[in-house]
Amino acid sequence: MTEVDGPVERLGYPQEPEDASSSVQTARHMRGSSVVFAGRLLAVVFGLVSEVLLVRYLSKGQYGSFAYALSVLSLGTSISVLGLDKAAARFIPIYQEQHDRARALGTIVLAALSMVVVGTAVAVIVAVLQADDATALTRDAQAAGLLLILIALAPIRALGALQVSLLAVFSRPGAIFVRRYLLDPGSQLLAVAILVVTGRDVQFVALGYLIAGVAMLVVYSLILVRLLSRIGILADGIRLRLPVRSLFSYSLPLLSTDLVFVLRGAIIVIALEALHSTVEVASYRASLPIARQNMIVVEALTILFIPVASRLFARQHHAALNDLYWQTAIWITILTFPLFAASFAFSDLVATTLYGIEYASSGSVLAILAVGFYVNAALGFNGLVLRVYARVRYLVIADLITAAVGLSAGFVLIREFGALGAALATAGILLLQNLLYHVGVARFTPVRWFEPRYLPVYLLVTAMIAGLLVVQVVLRPPFLVAIAFSGTVWVFMILRLRTLMRLSEVFPEVRRVPILGRLL
Repeated sequence: MTEVDGPVERLGYPQEPEDASSSVQTARHMRGSSVVFAGRLLAVVFGLVSEVLLVRYLSKGQYGSFAYALSVLSLGTSISVLGLDKAAARFIPIYQEQHDRARALGTIVLAALSMVVVGTAVAVIVAVLQADDATALTRDAQAAGLLLILIALAPIRALGALQVSLLAVFSRPGAIFVRRYLLDPGSQLLAVAILVVTGRDVQFVALGYLIAGVAMLVVYSLILVRLLSRIGILADGIRLRLPVRSLFSYSLPLLSTDLVFVLRGAIIVIALEALHSTVEVASYRASLPIARQNMIVVEALTILFIPVASRLFARQHHAALNDLYWQTAIWITILTFPLFAASFAFSDLVATTLYGIEYASSGSVLAILAVGFYVNAALGFNGLVLRVYARVRYLVIADLITAAVGLSAGFVLIREFGALGAALATAGILLLQNLLYHVGVARFTPVRWFEPRYLPVYLLVTAMIAGLLVVQVVLRPPFLVAIAFSGTVWVFMILRLRTLMRLSEVFPEVRRVPILGRLL
């Protein structure tokens, strides 16, 4: 089979073989992703505990300084990755389908070397700027000191992203569980816990993050070397072939996507610090991790989605890919609902319960961010499908439009409204980018813009969130009661929509469970 890097015609897709059942492909993906999802839930617990401990232990100014340094690190990491983790997740499965182990190995080597070179350059540039002028990147002395420690993680985190992509390509959900969702957040929680117990300063946490990142990089590099040897990619006699043109002509233009990602995170925070203060940064940044939990299911399913979709693309199984897209979209919409309900309908309650009355203003920030992240999640992997079908030009245009509108509107909103303006800018960026991506999917790929049979999912979600808003306004329930309301509504939704979710196909073993099997 010949690799296809150019445009795919909108009409005339070949029919997939009958033995390549759409539902079977989707069920396999969902089962594999369930392991990753379980890990993501564990990571959420670790991350949320870490965040609450930091916010409550540090002063608002100290927490803002730490959040600022992490945001600059996020920007440096995005630059260091160069989009090569996602490029590797697309090209390596295609090369495997072609039995081209030389190019598969070359993709790994080229991506890793590029990340090391660029990531090291980013860290050195930041260090030099700070050495020449202590206020070059921030007016906050504490944030500057933290930044000098954390920026060393830029190449390390970039290589970590590549490791996770490779584990997904070679179908190792268990290893992803341990690497990304157990050790990474677990080590950060350990550093924060030691900080609180021993009374150390915030620089201790930064050093803990750095040491943990180096340790995990070394351990999982050794694991991947053994894995590549076992599956034959590192076998003797394989001649290394570096697909420089294919890889970089695909990944470099798509840096625009990473630019938009950084825009809605790091650049927003940097602008807040420049136009206001680290206190405003704290108000915004404290809400962001909670709102981002609306992406928890997306992040769990993303890791395995790209390799699966790339294999279906290489086999020309377009109907199966359409089925995979919409099934993952409704699973994301339904499974994310309780998080959306808590962070939107009960946002004030969540902010003050977790962080204290000092963060009462973060409730409105949280509600706005939650809408942006949830809608972005509920429409599915439109951006990833465009990547799989190599619609690079359209992606770049959509990203540049989003970046231009987001930057211009963002600075105005931040200057006028501070943290609330930052939330409006972030939500607007998410919604605009997602809308443009969805138009592209409908226009340039065989994935349909909407599947009418899934309309009940979105109608029920709208009705239930409206009902919970009424509950909040009328009853003003305490925190635990509000969470119970959200959970009850969620269970009701799953029972109502179980047929559309194909629960019995994805997890046939539940049929044997008494009572639960009959319900689902």
